[in-house]
Amino acid sequence: MRRRLNFLKTAFLTFSLLFIGSILTSCKKDNPNPYVNFTLDLNESSNSALRMPGGSVVSNGAIIVRYSNSYLAFSNSCTYDGCGLSYSSISNRFICSCDGSEFDINGRYLSGSPSPNIPQFNVTQNGSLLTIISK
Repeated sequence: MRRRLNFLKTAFLTFSLLFIGSILTSCKKDNPNPYVNFTLDLNESSNSALRMPGGSVVSNGAIIVRYSNSYLAFSNSCTYDGCGLSYSSISNRFICSCDGSEFDINGRYLSGSPSPNIPQFNVTQNGSLLTIISK
C-alpha cells in the first residue's frame, strides 16, 4: 500500500511539472518584429487563393492577403501570445487562433487580449511575383 501511495505521489508531481512547463512554453511570444524577405509566385497552385479578392496565404511567417486589387502582408503571429492568425474576408479581420483577438485590415488591434498592432511588411508586385520584405 505504501509503495502504491509513493508511486501515485511521484506520478502526480511529474505530471504537474510537465503541465506547468507546457503552459509556460505556450505563452512564449515570437519576435514582435520578425524579418522576412521572400517571393511568392501567384501562378503556383499553393498561392492560388491570392488570385481572388479576400484570399489569403500563410508563408514564411507572414500572412498575405489580397484586399481589393492590392496585396497586404503581416506577421502571422499574434502579438499577445505568438499563435497563428487567420484572415476573415467577410469581416476583413485577422483573428488569433488561440485567444480570438481581432485586428483590422491594417493590423490594428480591435478586441480580445490587449495586444500591440501586427507588424506589417512591404509588398511589391512584378507581374505574377510578389516580394514580401520587412519594413
